[in-house]
Amino acid sequence: MNEVKNFINPNALPNVQCDPLVNKDSLTCCLSDTFVQKYHIKKISKFQSGNGQEGYIIVPVYVCAKCGKELLLK
Repeated sequence: MNEVKNFINPNALPNVQCDPLVNKDSLTCCLSDTFVQKYHIKKISKFQSGNGQEGYIIVPVYVCAKCGKELLLK
């Protein structure tokens, strides 16, 4: 059987860039394409957890390494 393997070359894909920052005084273009992974820690009540105990969920997020703005993935 002949298998067709899809190979995606990451170098051929466009980089994701930080959106421009909108300040009350001006529009600042960051447009950096470097991001750092950080985390939101969400607290779960004992009623939501399913085991009757409070708990936490760690949610990874990405922030721009240049301006610190969180990348919102759609």
